[in-house]
Amino acid sequence: VSLGARLDVLSDRFDAVEGLSDAAESASHTALSPKVGMNYRYSSSDEQVGNLYASVSRSFKAPTLDQRYDLRAFPVPFPPFSIRIANPQLVPQTGTSFELGAYHLVRVGEAWSGRLSASAYTMDMTDEIDFSFETFSNVNIGKSRHRGLELGLEAASEGGASAFLNYTLQDVTHRTGEHDGNAVKAIPRHAFSGGLAAGYDRATLGLTVRGHAGVWVDDANTVSLPDFATLDFRLSVASGPADLVVDIYNLLNREYDSTAFPDPAGSDVLFVYPGATRTIAAGVEVSF
Repeated sequence: VSLGARLDVLSDRFDAVEGLSDAAESASHTALSPKVGMNYRYSSSDEQVGNLYASVSRSFKAPTLDQRYDLRAFPVPFPPFSIRIANPQLVPQTGTSFELGAYHLVRVGEAWSGRLSASAYTMDMTDEIDFSFETFSNVNIGKSRHRGLELGLEAASEGGASAFLNYTLQDVTHRTGEHDGNAVKAIPRHAFSGGLAAGYDRATLGLTVRGHAGVWVDDANTVSLPDFATLDFRLSVASGPADLVVDIYNLLNREYDSTAFPDPAGSDVLFVYPGATRTIAAGVEVSF
């Protein structure tokens, strides 16, 4: 059993600057975030080890100075033709979370070992900090609820071969206001990744697939992004204390959009942020 707490004391002092709202008299905040956790080992032997865990905690996150007081103006193709996204009225977001999970390690013969993990969580957030494309500014969205289920499976051999598979189911919804019950935008409903790696002599080859599905781009949940998956490749060659590494991200050169937002003017136009196409990176990794 573990008990803990975190105390945040933020005291910001600043001089009045033309262009900033004078409605926010103070940017100072104090918050105490306690946490209680328990971990129980239900199985322990030479072949397998299993644990159950549970925790409850409070969280606190203050807006950054840029989010509240950034004076930079960004050009836009409509009146007033420049905007500032900072919002001096932002307040810190707080939350209460509960998590329950388990992980189990097992050895299969002399060559293979595996790990299975699972967790479920729920978190109720108040004054969550978000970005509004309707007002083009940082905002507090009132109340939201984050629920999720995470599953993971890993396997590895003494010879260097390995595999993994991860899946996350997320249910993040507004809990107040006009969009009560709708999904919070830009958060995927499903996220997954999986990979294989194998070594031969001094070389190791790896393939990893990653993807998202079920992403809304507006709070009304009327427009969603197409689901996507990408494939990454890695080649690593050991050379003394250093490894020569080549990574190819998005190996198949898949075109996809990482996020998007609808036209604030109300048209059917969707402004998208394309994901990176095929990208090659080479480097050296040194271990001491």
